Amino acid sequence: MIPYFPNQMKRKKYFAVGLLVAAFGVVPTHLMARELLVQDSAQLTAALQGAQPGDVVILKNGNWKDAEILVTKGGELGKPVEIRAENPGGTILGGSSKLEINAPYVTVDGLLFYQGAIARDAVIQFNSHHGIVRHTAIVDYNPASFETAYYWVFFAGDYNLIDRCYFKGKTNIEPVIGNKFDGSQHNSVIHSFFKEMPYAEPNGREIFRIWGPGQFVRDDENGAFFTIEGNLFDHADGEGAEIISLKSNHNLVAHNTVIATRGCINIRRGNFNTIKENIILGQGVKGALGYRMTGEHNLIQGNFASGCEYGIEVSCGEFIGDTLTPRYQPTMKGVGTKPVPTRVPFYPQNREVTLVDNVMV
Repeated sequence: MIPYFPNQMKRKKYFAVGLLVAAFGVVPTHLMARELLVQDSAQLTAALQGAQPGDVVILKNGNWKDAEILVTKGGELGKPVEIRAENPGGTILGGSSKLEINAPYVTVDGLLFYQGAIARDAVIQFNSHHGIVRHTAIVDYNPASFETAYYWVFFAGDYNLIDRCYFKGKTNIEPVIGNKFDGSQHNSVIHSFFKEMPYAEPNGREIFRIWGPGQFVRDDENGAFFTIEGNLFDHADGEGAEIISLKSNHNLVAHNTVIATRGCINIRRGNFNTIKENIILGQGVKGALGYRMTGEHNLIQGNFASGCEYGIEVSCGEFIGDTLTPRYQPTMKGVGTKPVPTRVPFYPQNREVTLVDNVMV
């Protein structure tokens, strides 16, 4: 048997690197990646500002108060910058702590946002592309005032992902998850758990609100292309009307399970959306609903609902054939650079909707 001598092996590795440097004048990028253990906000800021593709920034276990994790240096395809807890759930972020990803190819793993609060925007915000937040929790992260509005997660970039995360106890205005109205596409939330979101009446507290391109244009091939798949909603009431509210084109809602939750899965306005193979178990809870829709070319397939006030509601919508006065202007705002058609119904008609293989009990 050949004995193993760690120091000897290290000398051999560094000798090999030295040969490469001597031969080519560079150190291979994959050998330059670092693991950086940081113990406070100052060290964290310095590590993030100096991050290189492949680096791993590790937040030491313990309570972190008012930590602003502002990521401005990203990675590359196959070599993300990774930010993770020393142990999953061991890094507890409170006070006004928040995470903002402003660079591409960033992966965040194992953080816990617990019993803090911010003033506006979002606890986790994606402002770039190919960001991933996984194995992360936001629990009871609420302001003192119900009217202080912010999301827990907001997507303002492309191809970002929430994966296997946990959200519990949001009580203030604004949804848990939101997607930007214009220019935010191909984002996903998968395999995550939404639990005990207390009911309060005012509109605007959906669990998901997916804005995006296409909602005002009947034949627009553009859309948000948002995926909501494999998630669990348990007593996640929020506003009690809409659990998932799609307000854009080309989205997928599939393989989600809803238990004893007020509200419905709703295509509020939008076209070419797919609602597929979801399970809603209303359990007779007051306000538990099934599936609702408006818009065109939407597919509702293979879904199940039981114990709800209704299974499927197909809205008749509104038809506006002509304006009443020549000076009529729509009051819709925030549609970006694309003009709004002159005739815009508040609830679009259902046209070419497909309902197939759904079971309602």
